Amino acid sequence: MLQLPVELKLIILRLLPREDMFTLLTVSKELKALVHPLFYEHMLFTKAGFAFPHAPNPFPLLDVPNLQVPNPVLDEERDSIVNGIRTITIVPHFFASCAGWQNLQKRILPPNAEVLKVELAFPSPDGIACGHRPVRCGHCGRCQMNDDDHDADGAHPFPECGFIDALHSITPNKVVIKNYPALLNGQSSTCLPKLADAASEFVVVLEPHALPNSETVGGYYFADACPNGDDHMGAMALMDMIPSNATEVTLVFMTPKPGTEWAPGCKHYEYDWYARGCVTPCPCGGGCCDRDVLHSDDDVEEEQQSCWQSEFWRDLASGVAKSKARINIVNYSAIIPDCVNRFEALETLKRGGKRLTARKTFLNELRDAHETKEAYDARLPNVHLMSMENWIRSGAWEDVFERKEISLWLDRVEKLKTKAKWKAIAKKPKTKTAKQKVKSAKASTTKDGTQSAEAASADTAKQATLSEPADRSVPMEIDATSSSGL
Repeated sequence: MLQLPVELKLIILRLLPREDMFTLLTVSKELKALVHPLFYEHMLFTKAGFAFPHAPNPFPLLDVPNLQVPNPVLDEERDSIVNGIRTITIVPHFFASCAGWQNLQKRILPPNAEVLKVELAFPSPDGIACGHRPVRCGHCGRCQMNDDDHDADGAHPFPECGFIDALHSITPNKVVIKNYPALLNGQSSTCLPKLADAASEFVVVLEPHALPNSETVGGYYFADACPNGDDHMGAMALMDMIPSNATEVTLVFMTPKPGTEWAPGCKHYEYDWYARGCVTPCPCGGGCCDRDVLHSDDDVEEEQQSCWQSEFWRDLASGVAKSKARINIVNYSAIIPDCVNRFEALETLKRGGKRLTARKTFLNELRDAHETKEAYDARLPNVHLMSMENWIRSGAWEDVFERKEISLWLDRVEKLKTKAKWKAIAKKPKTKTAKQKVKSAKASTTKDGTQSAEAASADTAKQATLSEPADRSVPMEIDATSSSGL
């Protein structure tokens, strides 16, 4: 690579994730000289303003008199750095952290950026998330608001984010939203700059957040963290947030590792709930399977009963039907659908075998969301349900996750590649020696010089075997609902 023109080297290096570029800093001085300035293309908002982790000067835009820093940046270089920014990241922070930095860095960001990544904080008690971490006045020590400005439970309202305000002129090509509370009430309208609507691509990482509640029901069960689909609008708010001009939308049901269920931490997902049977009425308000089952200590109810799925799939399908964008739904098979044997489904999910999925449930809801079958058939080719493994193989994860966030998924993909490679090698015919080739030719040829029927049949079978696809490593998925046609 070191023999290539500098321009071509930079093109190649810019294709690498930042973590991979970081490892190249120690390879050689020449490579470090090329890689180090590229970190100025990736900006992170901090309390001190614009930061560029791993760059020669992490804070090149600070306007502080007499500030002594290593690798100082000249004024003319600062403009070049600002205009070269490709990605902008905002991480969860306290609302006081995004105020005041403008006094340290008086710079206007360029009008365009390739990627804007916003990671939401844990949702507030009303089920809405924003970039500000939810805090209470009695503990934060930073609040300068009057008591009348707060919610009844003491939580902070949503003051405008100083980082988002700085992006008022940004028109990103791609918007990435992480930690979206899909089972609650979505995100605040202040989480994205107004011009983000111009983005053509949206990637939303969905989390099964639920809100704790210590209320007991019937002496046995807690109504903790039940995101009842009738009470929350996360899926509907998600699709309403996507602008009509978006051409591609990717929804990722995020799990930390393969074999992990995507589910809220409520009682519907604990063993004791099924061992004792769902109480009537259900503390979450609905969602349980409509079955007349007697419960006792010896009669364990094993059918999956969730408090959110029926409304969630319906709301999501309704939004997908209204959108004209290509929709990618990733890792949907990590969700165990209602009314299947929960423990068998969990076992196959962990083992990586044939999975029971909600694929047909979603597609049936999508069909119902269209006025005609023709409209549904026309929409279906642009709706793709895919495994996490295949999405990672496509390379689309690099603008969304750090390598450490999905390291276990990356390990699995590598193992599947190795397994598929060995399968392909095992199917290849062994190389014959010259003596074996002569002997084989004699055996397959009759006295009149024509090929025997047995040899021809064997050759045909051999070719059919070699033409089979080699990669069958991704676990198959089967539908959990009825087998009626779509």
